[in-house]
Amino acid sequence: MANVFKPKRSSTASSVPTTANLEDGELAVNSADQKIYLRNGASIIEVGNVAAGGGGGLSNVVEDTTPQLGGNLDLNSNNITGTGNVNITGNVTLTGTVDGRDVATDGTKLDGIEASADVTDATNVDAAGAVMESDTSTANMSFVVDEDNMASNSATKVPTQQSVKAYVDANAGGGGTALRYLHVDGTGTQDLSTTTITLDFDTTIATSDAGDFTVGAGGEITVINAGTYFIEYSATGDQTSGSNRIIVSAQLEVNGTVVTGSQADVYSRNTADGDFSAVGSSVVVLSANDVVRVRAFSDSDTLIATVDNTISGLSMFTLSGSGPQGATGATGPQGPTDVPQNAQTSAYTLVASDNGKHVSITTGGVTVPSGVFSAGNIVTIYNNSASNQTITQGASVTLREAGTANTGNRTLGQRGLATILCVASNEFVITGTIT
Repeated sequence: MANVFKPKRSSTASSVPTTANLEDGELAVNSADQKIYLRNGASIIEVGNVAAGGGGGLSNVVEDTTPQLGGNLDLNSNNITGTGNVNITGNVTLTGTVDGRDVATDGTKLDGIEASADVTDATNVDAAGAVMESDTSTANMSFVVDEDNMASNSATKVPTQQSVKAYVDANAGGGGTALRYLHVDGTGTQDLSTTTITLDFDTTIATSDAGDFTVGAGGEITVINAGTYFIEYSATGDQTSGSNRIIVSAQLEVNGTVVTGSQADVYSRNTADGDFSAVGSSVVVLSANDVVRVRAFSDSDTLIATVDNTISGLSMFTLSGSGPQGATGATGPQGPTDVPQNAQTSAYTLVASDNGKHVSITTGGVTVPSGVFSAGNIVTIYNNSASNQTITQGASVTLREAGTANTGNRTLGQRGLATILCVASNEFVITGTIT
């Protein structure tokens, strides 16, 4: 008959033997907990734990710091839980997700990334069509258009700086031109007689630009740019013919034609030295290449009046420039072609929607209320009856009769028409067939 091995045992749940109960190397069994204990020196070690219900398994391998599997680990639909890291050398094959991510699907996307891909590599990124801060040209960027007239009118593409400037230069109006000016005098003197002569203003003192005017010999000034110019001149000198009287006259001419209103006359009487200065001015509209000059004469061929060109001269400058014609603005909405009607058959108080309308009322009169209309609102009232009707000034409202000091209610005569204009908050002016 076989020998029976009976280790120390307990049927009390959760009862764990102590070193006092076991010898070193001796086993003990708790049948209630289905656990086996071993005394190892001064320690009691749990070396076996049978799951409730008769199943078998290992529930505690804490004491084994390097456990190894002899085959595959089947979790049997259970989980591995805990805190720590998983370190594996080799491949991991999964069905399902990792932290909610489908690794198999995302892995396919990763497979599409080229080897040694580098998002900071300008060459590779540019070749893939991306825009880099280091790019110096938009020539290969399909979303950029170089279109001076903006004809495509795209809502998804951007224009180049050059095309924007070209479009603005071609279409922006009102820019005008820079101020153009000229100041000239001459050298030497010129004697005057009844024969008109050109004052020889051929020395440029100041000019806006050498290309704006041509100052020719003999005092002829060619204006290169069209525009409206203010021109002022002086013919200054003296007459030394004794105690005599003389009249010196000067005038502007454009292309040989006297500018109306530009003539200046000065009376000189020489008792010792008869100084004179004829000063004239005019606003003249000039075309490109018009020729301007100052002409002078006196009323005597025997008395001597001499113009000193060094202290005489001409100044001219533009009053306006002519910029390119601006683009035509958008056409505004068409205004109403009639005055809409609000027909009423009993006492009526005006409302905000009556602005711009005419109220046709047969009886009961109309009240102008407070807090409804703002400055500029206007309503017309038509008395569509053979009897007078009252237009009532509402509470907190001032209703003024136009052209009088009258305020308050107004009477609108039969078949009469009255217009009420709001001129300020709760203040109105009324005009028409009223009393």
